[in-house]
Amino acid sequence: MKIGNPHRPVTSAWLTKEGHRLDAPPFLSGAVEARVLLDKLTVPKQRLSDVTAGYNGGIYNGPQFKRNYVTNQEHGVPFLGSSSMLQADLGDLPLISKKLANSPKLLPLHVKEGMTLISCSGTIGRTVYGRSEMVGLLTSQHIMKVVPDPSAILPGYLYAYLSSRFGKILITSGTYGAIIQHIEPEHISELKVPRFESDFEMRIHEMIEEAGHLRSSSAKLIQTISENFLRYMASDIEAETDSINLGFPSSNKILKRMDASFHSDKHNSVIQSISTVKHVMLGDICHDINEPPRIKRTIVDKGEWSVPFFGTSAIMNGEPEPSYYVNRKNLSDSFIVKENHILLPRSGQVSGIIGWPIMPVGTVKLGAVSEDAIRIVMPNIDQACFVFLFLRTRLGQTQLKSRAFGSSIPHLNPKEVGQVLVPWPSDSEVEAIGSEVFRAIQMRDRAIGLEASARHLIEQAIEENYVPPEV
Repeated sequence: MKIGNPHRPVTSAWLTKEGHRLDAPPFLSGAVEARVLLDKLTVPKQRLSDVTAGYNGGIYNGPQFKRNYVTNQEHGVPFLGSSSMLQADLGDLPLISKKLANSPKLLPLHVKEGMTLISCSGTIGRTVYGRSEMVGLLTSQHIMKVVPDPSAILPGYLYAYLSSRFGKILITSGTYGAIIQHIEPEHISELKVPRFESDFEMRIHEMIEEAGHLRSSSAKLIQTISENFLRYMASDIEAETDSINLGFPSSNKILKRMDASFHSDKHNSVIQSISTVKHVMLGDICHDINEPPRIKRTIVDKGEWSVPFFGTSAIMNGEPEPSYYVNRKNLSDSFIVKENHILLPRSGQVSGIIGWPIMPVGTVKLGAVSEDAIRIVMPNIDQACFVFLFLRTRLGQTQLKSRAFGSSIPHLNPKEVGQVLVPWPSDSEVEAIGSEVFRAIQMRDRAIGLEASARHLIEQAIEENYVPPEV
């Protein structure tokens, strides 16, 4: 059973202010409590529409448009949806025709630095700060843009407030729709933005700016290391063919597996090329490859004996958020994620997340991830980061996706993952490359901490100004 905040009980004054409504959702969601706390703040407050500027007053979504996808990067612009905007890796986005994306109608939908992007359809209120690696990306009509007026407010401070507990609650309180929920610009234009002293707001802004810089630098570093690694291996490993032809596999091979993707020219060329260089089988160099058993998940409140529990979609986000918290006593050790673990989604469409490697960051470390993620347990963090890097490349992804089985929802299992071939030049080279990747992972970790700290400072400032009601 869900209850309200026992430290701030619902008072008769709250009921009067809400028109004597007695239904629980507005009070349990915290929307009424948030508005009461903001009303009691002694600092000035401004409407959101008063601190934004630009196209449609600086708060807008849409317009809707027909999506013409292309495959050639020279003729396309990466396209950002309300789900993909949350992801840590933006290097594999679909491409929209450049001619369409750069048309006057769609120019306002391009991302600029300092924007706050808000999901406004489906899962409402998820926020992302416009950082350098996102500049120029085209967004869907399901992402609302909030463009700060630089003469009125610092963009980092505005983002931190909108992504804080108070901002999210007030944004989502304006949703409508029974099945697929939505918000429109007019629903948040009157949202109150507290204005603290300039030094405090500058401090928040700088933390968010640094976090954005770290995220972009991390993504760029991983991309550079990947490109250098592939060039380093190119002299020994031939580029695999794009052919998906079955060819003529021997009867012995077909006795083990009969699915065409496993015997395709594309998969065979990768296996043959890696076999010509010094390599290892993944299962021979890791401590374990496992998938935890299904368990009964006892959901509890966040506290000393609770563990954040993540699904496989959440761990791919730039800032993973747990689905809920579970009782630590009900979890086996195989559920707890360590720093030297690589997580692989074990199911999904071949063109989707199945087999995409994830290194744990934020609260995913020492948190719990569902049994839908295979754990690759490496001896140390440098080797884990090296394997993580390789599995992201076309050589690693081709092997993993070709080993998936099942027609409707393809799956991977630990045995198939363990048979993936990994180039292994030398232990010293592996650790040198792995340490660079780990540096990029640490940047991402640091960015998560900075954003969380910035939001905490705002929430604390609002909370501490609260005056309890007289009894």
